[in-house]
Amino acid sequence: MPQKVNPISSELMIGISVVAGALTSTLPRLQESGHERAAGEWQGEWLVIPTLANLAGAALDEAIVVAEGMRVNTDRMSSNLAFDGGLIMAEAQMIQLAPALGREKAHDLVYEASTKAREEHTTLEEVLPIIAVQYGVEDLLPKNFAQPADYVGEAQSMVNAAVAAWNAQL
Repeated sequence: MPQKVNPISSELMIGISVVAGALTSTLPRLQESGHERAAGEWQGEWLVIPTLANLAGAALDEAIVVAEGMRVNTDRMSSNLAFDGGLIMAEAQMIQLAPALGREKAHDLVYEASTKAREEHTTLEEVLPIIAVQYGVEDLLPKNFAQPADYVGEAQSMVNAAVAAWNAQL
């Protein structure tokens, strides 16, 4: 079927992990020491350790293929995120409200708003202020509704730290 784009590299990495996982189960056995004389454990190392290294290298090669071939369609990603009416941001909204309301009350408020948004086929952003009025906490809502692009946590600082550590080794 010419329209398909099969994730061959991803499938290969999964297959490699299956074999590598099975081989790692031999490592504790290879660490045993026989009575007065090795009973063949070190010969097993000759097969297992290089094979695991080769498998790791092959998986890394395939991960590079995946990374280099990756295509990011930000419009499609935004469309997918908006598909459920912003419910994917419910946890972020709850976390923003928790310091002022407490975790349980913030959870209940956002849960109720999420349920209503789902039932009425509308968005969490539209319903949350209505539910906040019912709870009497409308003044505690953040001025800006959390957006997926703002909800990446520490990802950028983690990437920067990893790149800096890598560059320091070069």
